[in-house]
Amino acid sequence: MVLSQPTLDQISFVGNKKPVSNPGIPTIDLSKPESKTLLVKACEEFGFFNHGIPLEFTDRLGAEAVKFFYLPQPEKEKAGPANLFGYGNNRIGPNADVGWIGYLLFQTNANSISQRSWAISRENPEIFCSTVSDYISAMKKLACGVLESLTEGRKVEPSLTGFGERTDPQIISVLRSNNTSGLQISLSDGSWVLVPPDHNSFVIVGDSLQV
Repeated sequence: MVLSQPTLDQISFVGNKKPVSNPGIPTIDLSKPESKTLLVKACEEFGFFNHGIPLEFTDRLGAEAVKFFYLPQPEKEKAGPANLFGYGNNRIGPNADVGWIGYLLFQTNANSISQRSWAISRENPEIFCSTVSDYISAMKKLACGVLESLTEGRKVEPSLTGFGERTDPQIISVLRSNNTSGLQISLSDGSWVLVPPDHNSFVIVGDSLQV
C-alpha cells in the first residue's frame, strides 16, 4: 500500500497529445444487484471504472497522512529510508526537474504495519496502526469483490500475461485520487482521456486483467 504527497496537479501528456475530456467513465456500486452486469460492461468498454464506497476509512487514513506529511522533513526522515518499505522521497521527471514526491510504503501484514507505526506516528502509533489496518482490510474486500464479480461475469480463465509502459503488473489496481487530477486512461481508439478526481470513489484499473 502506498501513501504519497503529490506535488503536481497535472502530468505530462503522452506524445504531447492533450487528452480529451472524460467520456463518461461509469461509477458502480457493488451493493446493487445489477453491479456484475455493469462491471462486465465497464471492462469491455473502458477497462476502468469508479467505485463509490463509504468514506469512513479513507477520511481517517487521509487525516493521518496529512499529519505525517506536514511534519518537518527531519521528522519524516525518521520513518525511512524506504528500503522497500517506509518513508522515501525523490525528484521526478526526465531530468529530475519536474517535481518532488514523498511517500510511505507499507506491507499489508499486521506485524509490519505495527512496527512502522511507531516510527511514523510517535504520538498515537496505535491509532495510526488501526487506521491503516482497517483501510487495508476494506481495500482487500473491495478488490476481492470486484475480482469475484468479474470472474463470474466474464468467465476469466487463469493465464500468463505481460505488460508494457504505463501499465501495472497487478491483475487490478485500486487508485484514489485524493482530489488531485492527473490520471489518464487510453481508450480503444488510442486517445487519452483525463479521469476527473472524485473524493467519493476509487478507480479500478485492470491492465493485466485486460490481457
